[in-house]
Amino acid sequence: MKKINENRLLLTTTKAITLNRFLYPICAKLNKELDLEIIVGTRNIEELNAKWSKYKIFEINYPKSWIELLNPIILLKTIIKINKLINTNKIKYIYVHTPIAAHVMRIAKIFNLKRKPIIILQVHGFRFYGKQLSIGKIIFFLLEFFLCMFCTNYIIVINRFDFNFAKFFKPFSKKNIFLVKGVGVESHKLKIHYQEKKDLNQSKVVGIVATYNKEKGYETFLKVAKELGEYKFICFGAGSYKYYKEKAKRQKILNIKFNNFSDNIEKEISNFHVMFLPSKREGLNVSIQESLFLGIPVVTTNTRGCKDVLEGSEINYIFNENDIKSAIRLLRDILSLNLKEYDEVRMKCLHHAYTNYESNVILNTYITIFKRIII
Repeated sequence: MKKINENRLLLTTTKAITLNRFLYPICAKLNKELDLEIIVGTRNIEELNAKWSKYKIFEINYPKSWIELLNPIILLKTIIKINKLINTNKIKYIYVHTPIAAHVMRIAKIFNLKRKPIIILQVHGFRFYGKQLSIGKIIFFLLEFFLCMFCTNYIIVINRFDFNFAKFFKPFSKKNIFLVKGVGVESHKLKIHYQEKKDLNQSKVVGIVATYNKEKGYETFLKVAKELGEYKFICFGAGSYKYYKEKAKRQKILNIKFNNFSDNIEKEISNFHVMFLPSKREGLNVSIQESLFLGIPVVTTNTRGCKDVLEGSEINYIFNENDIKSAIRLLRDILSLNLKEYDEVRMKCLHHAYTNYESNVILNTYITIFKRIII
């Protein structure tokens, strides 16, 4: 009679796109090397890629916004369903990603009187980060402090700012906090899109890959595009770009093309001459990492999660957040290089990427961490 695996791990995140874009390699590695039965939970499970079909999948109707999260009726219904899933499937470990899922899952643990699963929280960026203080940030700080202190067993962070805060949140169990450089990039999938030679005689392209919202720096992006009318600016992102497209039209910024996110985003990035990400908040930005693997120089802000990616490299094209003049100068510096100089920069991008963010190296780090956790 086949022995039933009691080491059941629930891998969960708010949106299916997070699983599709970032987490399958980690899941596959854990499944291969550890004695685990992995169950996947997220919203909109019909959006999951076919490769997830090998796992047992449950739809978890997480709140769609922070307003819904604060709605006691919606929150209570979600908690009841989550705890039923945990108890019925005898979940022993929960590996949770993205803020709303992380908050709801840990609150559910408080109210689960039958089982108290071990929660492994992967922080992709604490929500209270930012230079300006607000009531919302104070609330998130206090909530995170409570949930980390009392409802979280292990924390994995992907940048130094969050690492230091995690140690503050769990002062008596700092050995349960791990710093890893993101989730890694599968370089073999990017190689097919790598353009060995870039044509500098054609119209040069400045690209951005980011969700369409204010925190990704789209206001700065529009201002810079307006000043650099000689270049093409191309956007790819989840969410609606209607607001920014209409604003660009009102301001007569004619050199921007807005696009929805592409499942083949690596190919789109390979057509850029520069990746420009003026973000105000990140965890450890993946599109910057992918750009480096494709030999595309990156101009970005000195914010957490952007500067961390370029740390220790020779390609620190970094400007202070909202410093439009510096952003314009850095973009012009790169786009005015001759072919030899540009190729030298591209080689530095590749070297930094393969040294620091290759998936196999990063995934082995995760296996080491989980071997410490899984009993």
